[in-house]
Order: sequence, then C-alpha cells, then structure tokens
Amino acid sequence: MGRLPRLLSRLLGYVAAEEREGIRFPPGAHWDLDHPEAQFPQLLRRLPDLMPPGSTLYLEGSPADEVRAYLEARAVENPAKVQMGTVWPRPLVFHIALTPENMTGLAALAERYVIPQIADHLHIYKDGTVFLAWYDMASDPLCVSKEIPEAALRDLCAELDLQYKDCSIDV
Repeated sequence: MGRLPRLLSRLLGYVAAEEREGIRFPPGAHWDLDHPEAQFPQLLRRLPDLMPPGSTLYLEGSPADEVRAYLEARAVENPAKVQMGTVWPRPLVFHIALTPENMTGLAALAERYVIPQIADHLHIYKDGTVFLAWYDMASDPLCVSKEIPEAALRDLCAELDLQYKDCSIDV
C-alpha cells in the first residue's frame, strides 16, 4: 500500500483493501443457520464441541469495554490474518482460543450485552482454514463449513432449537 492511501486510511478511519486481506470462508457448499442470534450465549457455549480442537475464535467490531478487556486478556499469540468484513469505521479485532472456559466466559458477557456490543463479525479457524463465518451477526445467517459433520450440526441445532439448511455460494 502506498504512502498516500495509508495516510488517508488513518485520517479517515477506514480499512484499505490491502489491509482487509486474509484467510476467509471458502466459497462453495456450506450449511446456513438462520437467525442464531436468539440463542447466541448458548451457541457460544456449544461451539467448542462443534469445531475442531485447537480452533481460534476471531471477533471483529467495537465491543463494550468489559467485553474488550475480556478478549484482550485471552488473546492468542501469532494469530492468523483473517479477511476483515468491516471497511469503516476501522474495527478492533480479537483472536482467542476456542475453549470451553473462554466460551463460557464470553457467553456470560453475551447474556448481559447485545450482539453489537460483543462483535459485528465472528469466524472460527484452525491452521489457515475458516470453518465458520458469521458476518453482520445481528442479521445474517451463520455459515458452517461442510468439513463439519452434519450429524454434529444437526445435534447442536436440535439442542438450541435452530434451523439449518444446505447452501452453496456461486463462485
């Protein structure tokens, strides 16, 4: 990125295209969960059971101060660069280990704060592969990779009274 675009990006508080690049949810077949925001705290608690062990939770947005402090205290070392979903205003990004302990604590915060006070975008990745992507969490469906077994997703959805469907993204 050249000097002028970098300066404009800082002055205007936007994220330039080069800065947004990173690993991303792969195009193609996936599962969509419709309106999981109603069960957000419960979903957070169950994500470690659904995702591969050793996964990382990525959050992007402008969280409440208490949420920010919680996420900063649990930051992983050497996180992957995830493709950002927000252009403006420049969001904060957090990477924490997807462990039952971390998700239980985050779920407790999600019971007291609305989703935009937690994050705008949520991803789960491991070893350069994004297994879950949830852009615009307050309104968009949650996308789950077909690498996650359907039986595990079906059990999660049954437990949380959520619906999922088979989807494809045109490439």
